[in-house]
Amino acid sequence: MSLVAAVASLALILIVLTLYWLPSIVGFCRRRPDLVTVVVVNALLGWTMVGWVFALGRVLRPLGAHAAGTKPYGPGSAGLD
Repeated sequence: MSLVAAVASLALILIVLTLYWLPSIVGFCRRRPDLVTVVVVNALLGWTMVGWVFALGRVLRPLGAHAAGTKPYGPGSAGLD
């Protein structure tokens, strides 16, 4: 195997692995509180593409007000402050 073929093979393997773990990488970068769930689904079901799409959708959805660490009610509202 020539050096060019070896480097190309290694590059292809790295690209495929990066794409496979993309939901977990995005979840880590976005500091998702449900990252463990995403990684487990990605690891166990990512090869089915249904699991991969589910994991990617889970990390791309917006966080709710409670999960983001903000109060659901502002000061002066009728909520329980």
